[in-house]
Amino acid sequence: MQKIHPSCFICIWLIFVITLQKINFFGDLAILLLILFSSGKQNNNKNFLLILAKSLYKTKWLFLGIWLSTAFYTPGDLLAENLFWLPTQQGIFSAWKYTARLAMLMACLVWLNSWLRNQDFLLGLFGVLLPFKKIFGEQNIKIFVLRLSLIFQNFENFNTDKNNKNSYKFNDLIKLLKNNNNNNNDNDNDNDKNNYLENNLKNFIEISWKKFTPKDFLVIVLAIVVAVTIFYFTKL
Repeated sequence: MQKIHPSCFICIWLIFVITLQKINFFGDLAILLLILFSSGKQNNNKNFLLILAKSLYKTKWLFLGIWLSTAFYTPGDLLAENLFWLPTQQGIFSAWKYTARLAMLMACLVWLNSWLRNQDFLLGLFGVLLPFKKIFGEQNIKIFVLRLSLIFQNFENFNTDKNNKNSYKFNDLIKLLKNNNNNNNDNDNDNDKNNYLENNLKNFIEISWKKFTPKDFLVIVLAIVVAVTIFYFTKL
């Protein structure tokens, strides 16, 4: 069975993200069920909800900050006449709405990560940005994708275990960044840099690159139809 193009998953993710901005709670629930039953199997067979719960727990302070700032700074009716220091009714409603929406956006990211690993994600991103080559330039898009791939590679090799003698420390990371900047300054000119990056990008992108197929377009059209249907019945 032919695999779906990686760019399709990024397009579907963008469709979900845009749709989430204009639907109510029932629409959020519908999209959550969709991504729950359509999540990929690349997360080492871990449960989708478990991974989502861990992601939400890691960002608990972000959610708390958004909830408090929205609840206390949104004008509206007081919960009680004499309790003016409490958040307003509209503030509490808005706080839960925005935190729930942020949680849904994170669920969409977990869904995207369940289908695309680093290289597939970069291939998909390259395909999504390629139609804009007349605006940004194909060369600049290739360089951007390559540099992003180097970031992913460094994150994979970055060891933060304190018991490991080979783990990086903050000062070592600063030195590494400074050395990298010095090495970039030692190059003769920008053309040499671009040629070097493009030659390395060929080993990364062009070997496994494939064009869109009718099946890929059909998947995107189906995602648009589903999103429009959810928006029609659950719009705000």
